Amino acid sequence: MDPKEFKRLLKEFAPEQQIRKEAMDHTPEGIEDSILQGLSDWTGMQKSKLYNSMNSNAKAALATLVKEIKPTLDKK
Repeated sequence: MDPKEFKRLLKEFAPEQQIRKEAMDHTPEGIEDSILQGLSDWTGMQKSKLYNSMNSNAKAALATLVKEIKPTLDKK
């Protein structure tokens, strides 16, 4: 996905204040929850159903993504 399109979608689906509030929660669980919430909003699936539908490789990839993103978020 084009980065500009991604930013546009973020602004469309989540008010800026909400994004800032969620960005303040830099725990791994908070980051994972924010990612799942965004995917849930985008797909229309409940977060729990979305997470349960993921295979073990997808869950591991999500954990790795969270681990890699956390230092960047902590610098903000």
